Amino acid sequence: MNPSKASSEKKPGVYLLYGDDDYAMARAVQEMLAHYEDATLGDLNITRLGSKASVDEIRSAAFAMPFLVNRRTVILTEAIEQLKGEKNTQNFLQLIQSLPASTALIIVVSTELDRKDWKDFKKGHWFRIWADSQPANVVFSREFALPAPAQMQTWIIEEVRRQNGQILPDAARELANLVGTNTQLASQEINKLLTYVNFSRAIELDDVKELVADVAPSSIFNMVDAMAEGRQPLALQLLHELMDQEDPYRVFGMIIRQFRLLLQTRELIDLGNRNTIAASMKVHPFVAEKLEKQAQRFSLEQLKIIFQRLLKIDENNKKSLMELSIDLDLFVCELTLI
Repeated sequence: MNPSKASSEKKPGVYLLYGDDDYAMARAVQEMLAHYEDATLGDLNITRLGSKASVDEIRSAAFAMPFLVNRRTVILTEAIEQLKGEKNTQNFLQLIQSLPASTALIIVVSTELDRKDWKDFKKGHWFRIWADSQPANVVFSREFALPAPAQMQTWIIEEVRRQNGQILPDAARELANLVGTNTQLASQEINKLLTYVNFSRAIELDDVKELVADVAPSSIFNMVDAMAEGRQPLALQLLHELMDQEDPYRVFGMIIRQFRLLLQTRELIDLGNRNTIAASMKVHPFVAEKLEKQAQRFSLEQLKIIFQRLLKIDENNKKSLMELSIDLDLFVCELTLI
């Protein structure tokens, strides 16, 4: 990102990062800055601006001369605000088209997935159209989407490898169930787990169960109880409260995990092994007692049907056939009628 004098004009002047994976975008920015010409002068040549920065403030930072290096960097986060409004549009476009070769402008747009496109930053957005029309040596553009729930296990394995560690598949699956699609949280927990095993062995299932808190609140139990009892308004209320507190993808991961545990518990009950639930599933006896009581509200066949429905929701989400929050609403309504 900060080339030698001979190649400075060949590097892009604008770097556009957009999507809903804030952790991945922040990491990408850090990787760019890691290649700075002189780390001791980095702070003198890096300006960070947020959503409240005016176009004039961005211009002032962008047109400042670099100090003892070839290029300075301006990082604009939460940039969607500067890309709204006709006046802002004209001023911002004029700014980036006249950007000096001595400045790299990194523009970070945090947004949410809306069907097959990004909310507030769709394909028809004027800045995406402009960026896509520019050659690679003028604009570097990259999309950062959170992994789908079904992809988190693989993401975790790759992130552990990136952090120079190893993790067993069942441990990665359990961690994915606990953190949902929150990549920032997953990375933090991975770092904690690798420190715990001292990078000397692979992270095991018991390590995850011992160190990573079960983020599924009691509301998950209460919501499933309300579903089983046919109390649709209460079940929907609890679902919406959860989604107000957490990312919908994380809530979806909690629901999948809860019904997976109930399915396993119901199988043990039907086999006459209810006394082995805690030991077989490696959960606290108190949790095993709650799972047993809740599993008795469903038949094994019902739980299999429910789990298939959850897999279908995951498939719909990956294909962007329906917004996840709407699909979860429908799931709760359907289940309360069983």
